[in-house]
Amino acid sequence: ATAWDGVYRSETGGFSGEQVLGSGSESLNTQDSRTGTSIETSPNYSLDKSVILGTWGAGVWRLDANTDKWYQSGACTNCTQLDSLYVTDVALAPTFRFVAGGGTPAQGTLFASTSDGLFKSVNYGNSWTLSLRDPDYPNVLKVTLSNSFASDETAYAVADGVGVLRSTDSGETWSPVNTGFVAAGRITHIALSPTFGTD
Repeated sequence: ATAWDGVYRSETGGFSGEQVLGSGSESLNTQDSRTGTSIETSPNYSLDKSVILGTWGAGVWRLDANTDKWYQSGACTNCTQLDSLYVTDVALAPTFRFVAGGGTPAQGTLFASTSDGLFKSVNYGNSWTLSLRDPDYPNVLKVTLSNSFASDETAYAVADGVGVLRSTDSGETWSPVNTGFVAAGRITHIALSPTFGTD
């Protein structure tokens, strides 16, 4: 669970918990940067024990639950560094699985939506590229991936003031899909069904 003072973990179904990032544990630099804004467990958590955390002003971090160590994401190529941005959401490819020493791009794919665009990594966050940024509406609020992302390469993002955008090429290009919305620019979230693509 994310909170204003860090991240907490429970191994008792939520009846008790321990702080694993923040005051009194392995800390980030400032009070604000300890605030977790989004958190996702690896789809293969039973194998890699990885958790991805988006923060307020400190970018994206990965937890190795085997060692309880946190690792900050790397640099962004030709774009704003994530460590100075408010991360609004993180999304992991269904094939994401951390492999020590490096895995395949499919195993390392994740996205981070931020106050200054949407970013993509194919190496567990060691480096990033800019995937989506409208110069007039840079704030991306949400990103979600198809359960069949490995084959259909479909992703959706919500940009403040723009609405819903869709990519069918793994985040290379994006197009608005706002037909039917009365006020598309005010959309804040989006969710896909578990059988998206067939229902």
